[in-house]
Order: sequence, then structure tokens, then C-alpha cells
Amino acid sequence: MKKIGLLLTLLVASLPSVGQAQPPTVYIAPQNGFETYLGAAMAKKGVPIDVVTDQTKAVYLLKFLRGD
Repeated sequence: MKKIGLLLTLLVASLPSVGQAQPPTVYIAPQNGFETYLGAAMAKKGVPIDVVTDQTKAVYLLKFLRGD
């Protein structure tokens, strides 16, 4: 019976850590200062990503295509 109580205690204690995975990282390629506004807008809206300034540390790359 003590083992079940201990197991339940450990299970309940570990619940807050479940689902706390790191958000994905994204690098926004420079585009005449627009990348600053885009990163700020994502932060303001609560987009679950981390914007990084080093492209090698990013999982995703966001770059702009020219629409000539």
C-alpha cells in the first residue's frame, strides 16, 4: 500500500513538468528592418516561438521573396 501512495505522490509531483517543451526557434532573415517589426508583432500576439539572431541556432528560417 505504501508503494502505491509513493507512486501517486511522484506522479502528481511530475505533472507540472509535463508539456513544458521548448518552443521552436525561428530566424527571421534581414529585410531592411522589417524583420524587427515582424518579430515584435509575433511577441505581442503571443506566438509560441523563440526568435533567434543566430541562424545556426534556429529550427526554422523565415525569409522574404521579392515580388518583382
